[in-house]
Amino acid sequence: MVSACTLPGVQRILAREDDALAMIAAPFSMQLFGTPILSGAPLYVSSNGMVSIMSFDGGEATITGTIPTATAPNGLIAAYWADLVMGPDGVCAVTVGSAPSRRFILQWSNGLFYSGMTAMPTAGSANFEIIYNESDASIDFIYGTITGQPAGAPTRAAVGIENLAGMGLAICPGGRTGVAPECTAVTSGTRFRLAPAP
Repeated sequence: MVSACTLPGVQRILAREDDALAMIAAPFSMQLFGTPILSGAPLYVSSNGMVSIMSFDGGEATITGTIPTATAPNGLIAAYWADLVMGPDGVCAVTVGSAPSRRFILQWSNGLFYSGMTAMPTAGSANFEIIYNESDASIDFIYGTITGQPAGAPTRAAVGIENLAGMGLAICPGGRTGVAPECTAVTSGTRFRLAPAP
């Protein structure tokens, strides 16, 4: 796992935020499911573990989502889309390397799972990142520590990608508690790469 929060030029957003959204600029031209993302185009990063090329309300409506679905937001990469409360580092964004082999890294640093209980608002933690590789438009999903969501958490993690029409690939489908299972495919130390079709 790349420790993005310690690299030169890092941009920190969403520190200590809950159900919040921040807009950052794409550092170079990218592709998501064939949709071009021009350098400087807006990327909408959620404290709840996902990034989208579609603007959306960062609040209650997007605490979690289900992949795939036509319901907005779409055009997204869900690294670990669950109800998280970010710590002091928030989400760290940084670009490393030089063209045409740059890597754009987004690291959600030690987000706490919201338990849904007023007396115990957070429990467990997750430290994870996505890396977009300029050279081949592949996306790496890397998980440092996932301590597990509390049994009473209101949401289950969604992991995967969607295009602007809501079609995509789910590693974990997500959803509300009782609707979808735990995301058992992603645990501490998990890593995988999604690559576009040749």
